[in-house]
Amino acid sequence: PLISRLPFQGVFPPYWESIFFSSSPPLNYIFSSAFSYILSLALTIARQYFLQLEKDWNSPEKVMVRALRIADKRIKALEAKTEADRPKVLFADSVTASKSSILVGEMAKLLKQNGVHTGQNRLFETLREKGFLIKRQGSDYNMPTQKSMEMGLFEIKETVINHSDGHTSVNKTPKVTGKGQQYFVNMFLGH
Repeated sequence: PLISRLPFQGVFPPYWESIFFSSSPPLNYIFSSAFSYILSLALTIARQYFLQLEKDWNSPEKVMVRALRIADKRIKALEAKTEADRPKVLFADSVTASKSSILVGEMAKLLKQNGVHTGQNRLFETLREKGFLIKRQGSDYNMPTQKSMEMGLFEIKETVINHSDGHTSVNKTPKVTGKGQQYFVNMFLGH
């Protein structure tokens, strides 16, 4: 029979199968035609549904709505990042505006407050290793290099000391400028 070539056999209860798959050619033809029509109608409806769904998905209004949602998520993420960075920005602005220079030990404390685990001695060592301070032992030890002075990262404070025996000596102390403070905070925090 014609209907036996269709993939419906074994799907229906036995009573229905006895009717659908009878040996009567007119019934087989009717049922196979009906199933073919129903199947083609169902496929046509499904196709039209998915075409309409795709048309709706790609409509300018829906594309714009999706784009606005994505943009809104990005804006919220940037606002959150800006809010998280606010203390760092305030610190950087206040350091840049600062007219006064600070000692390297105070710079180490600033770095410590910003999450860099260092102290005065380790900071001096790091600055020497990176070429900001002179390594050579002698009167210039821990003084800024020419490069760091040209960059405006340090200044040298000279203090004249009058000793009790009458002689005077000059004490030199490297101090980190406001620009240097910002530079080193950015360098150590990886910005």
